[in-house]
Amino acid sequence: MGHAAAAEDLSFKPPPLLRRFLCGCAQALVLPIILALVTAQWLGVFVSYMLLTGTDASFLEETSSLIGVYMCINIVTVAIVIAAKWLVIGKTKPGRYPYGVFITSAGGW
Repeated sequence: MGHAAAAEDLSFKPPPLLRRFLCGCAQALVLPIILALVTAQWLGVFVSYMLLTGTDASFLEETSSLIGVYMCINIVTVAIVIAAKWLVIGKTKPGRYPYGVFITSAGGW
């Protein structure tokens, strides 16, 4: 059984230098957007603390408002990421593709 089947070639052929360079440029262009989404989570709580809480607010009011803002920011961030995924790669299934644009994982969306 094991010897009858031909061995699948699993050797790795590195992509051309131009493709690697263009991939790095595309990642560099998107990096500010990714950093803005990550920064929004803690910066949003900081700014909302300054804007929403007053000197007469109790600890419970401050805590509940900040937790609410943090939850809203996280929900919006996840929605943006999911929408961006659908806009960029659509219904791409996990696997390897011959044109080499995307290599998706099995734990995808």
